Amino acid sequence: AVYLPDSGVTAQADDAERVRTILEPLSWQDMLDTGLIRQLKHDYPDGTQLTLSMTYMGNEVLGEILVGLDAYSTAERAASARFDDGRLFLVGIAGNASDPFRQERLSITQGDTVYPMPRLRTVYAGSANAGKIAEMENGTFAVAMVLDPAMDFSQPFTVYYDPENGQPPASADVEILGVQRNLALGQEVPDPNAQLAADSGSDTNWVRVAGLIAILSLVMLTFWRKSAKLRWVTLSATLVYLGFVTGGFLSVSHITNTINLGPSMILSDTPLLIMVLFTLITTLIWGRIFCSTVCPFGALQDFITRLSPKRWQITVPAHIHDKAIYLKYAFLGLIVVMAIVQGSVSIFQYFEPFGTLFFYSTSLVLWAILIAILLASVVIKRFYCRYVCPLGAALGVLSLISLKRIKRVPQCTACKVCEHSCPTGAIRREAIDFKECVRCDVCEAKLIQRAGVCRHSVESLQLRGVIARG
Repeated sequence: AVYLPDSGVTAQADDAERVRTILEPLSWQDMLDTGLIRQLKHDYPDGTQLTLSMTYMGNEVLGEILVGLDAYSTAERAASARFDDGRLFLVGIAGNASDPFRQERLSITQGDTVYPMPRLRTVYAGSANAGKIAEMENGTFAVAMVLDPAMDFSQPFTVYYDPENGQPPASADVEILGVQRNLALGQEVPDPNAQLAADSGSDTNWVRVAGLIAILSLVMLTFWRKSAKLRWVTLSATLVYLGFVTGGFLSVSHITNTINLGPSMILSDTPLLIMVLFTLITTLIWGRIFCSTVCPFGALQDFITRLSPKRWQITVPAHIHDKAIYLKYAFLGLIVVMAIVQGSVSIFQYFEPFGTLFFYSTSLVLWAILIAILLASVVIKRFYCRYVCPLGAALGVLSLISLKRIKRVPQCTACKVCEHSCPTGAIRREAIDFKECVRCDVCEAKLIQRAGVCRHSVESLQLRGVIARG
């Protein structure tokens, strides 16, 4: 038989030792809590339940830790006899389901591609009585799926189990994390002694931390200076660095992961922790500064507006805009409810097109959604921020209790310059809908000479009114 490759490379002895150092102290529950193992649950009408616990096992040392060396070797030999290439993905079966587990009911989707799991692509992986899987509650046995080599192991995917009884398939979003990710991608396993969060497999990249702090410092300088030129510099930096270089921005998936896994994933990732704290603190004090100059997709929309001919841009009628802004809150509610009820969410990618752009998705559907939103942004300023963004909706709710807001002056009751300039339609004369305000500071930077003083005198506005009436 031709044996399957160990994650595309031969595991080095020091890598194996590092994997043991990192994973062996963890319990099965620890691995669940940190997202190294994901669960899929299906409730049958008679009250019984099937639970599938899933994790990457494409390496001998992983197999030894997870199911024991004997069970892994048996599974690996069976898979090697059928396929020349592929990676083993462990599925532990537990619960009291009245309908027996059927491996051919499993399938995987990644982007637009569906990978069925016929019997040929699943192998027996022991009776769940050795290795970490022995700690699985109500465990009965384990199988291993032989993953298609065409899959991109650096990207998330979704596992489905179809009960074939008229009920909808159960699903779970999966992302290979930590040392399992290192092995799956053929990367060197980091030295656990150099890790601040070895239990979740995350490294602290201090260069990335320094870059993030520099960007956030530039954001705050822009906010304080109210300089239009400096703002364009900041938008360029966030678009390039946070968007295309590091992908270090926030997503509604961080909310759903926190719901499902708790704060451990955030606390173990220093750059992410810094970004979350910055966003929460600035939103509570001033409002949606993140949406203004930190979000790279917001920056992209501002550049689209700047470069698009003015004659192409339209103003959405107030009666339509006032209703459409609540779509993003509905999208947020849908995603959060699914995260709470199902324990996993696979739809947020359809509401966050920046993932398609900055992480180079291969899904044609997601690219079509992205292009449609970018085209809409040509004619409607910040279209995505106004009507679609679920993360913006969450920050909008939080900004309702922000402490410091944009000051209004007497001229605001008559002047509509700020109202016409606002990219999100948040201003109506003297009133600002603060949950919709993204603190772009266009109104302050362009229309305020000094704090609290409008460039347009009350007398000039009154004169304009006389002329208009005449």
